[in-house]
Amino acid sequence: MNNHNTDFTTYRSLEEIAMRRSILKEQIDQDRKKIQQQWQTLFRKPEGFKRDATPSKRIGSLVNTGAGLLDAFLLGWKLYRKFKK
Repeated sequence: MNNHNTDFTTYRSLEEIAMRRSILKEQIDQDRKKIQQQWQTLFRKPEGFKRDATPSKRIGSLVNTGAGLLDAFLLGWKLYRKFKK
């Protein structure tokens, strides 16, 4: 993704243009696959909510979710108290 080539090359034939185009297409396809994979991992279901999860994973997931909600509530409360003036 960060392999941006900024040098401007002069092409002498249509074959060179076609070769460069195919190379760029392959790089774009690789980047697209990487983005899709990262997107899928970002929005995957937590382990504790799957059907075959063990009870300890479910409890751990609930505790983790509860801690996240508590943290969000405390942050909201602190921001509210700071900016209500």
